Amino acid sequence: ALAMAKSLLANPRHPKLNTLEGRSHSYKYGRNNLLKTLEKFELWEETFELSNTQWLETLPKQPAHDRARLRLIGIANFHLDHRVELMQIINQVEDLLADEKEKKQVDRARPRKRPPKRKRRRARSRKPSQKPARNTTASSGRSKKIAPNSSVISPK
Repeated sequence: ALAMAKSLLANPRHPKLNTLEGRSHSYKYGRNNLLKTLEKFELWEETFELSNTQWLETLPKQPAHDRARLRLIGIANFHLDHRVELMQIINQVEDLLADEKEKKQVDRARPRKRPPKRKRRRARSRKPSQKPARNTTASSGRSKKIAPNSSVISPK
């Protein structure tokens, strides 16, 4: 499972085609699968080994993905009783959350540009269409009116 996740991270190596942004990129799937695999199988030592490599690198421009990475490292520190490292990870996560909160407040304070109002198109005037006569049949290419059935009782 680790090899599969690493393979997804490595293919393709083109930076425009393989990013964390967007919906379906192999890098995004690989990173998510790597984090899930390490946590599911409780591979805490491997987590520390991979955290200092390209496979679990720090992503300063992607705080949500970096939070997931720090979360996994924090869980690994907890399970291995590394309390000092755990406190460092908690502080890093708190800093990330504070930065995100500050960024949201700045974005809210900034006035938004409203898109220009769209002009409504007027419906084209159409000639009233002639409705076909009711109770007609198309026998021999002609439309004939059928007399209403007088034996049918209408509901009251």
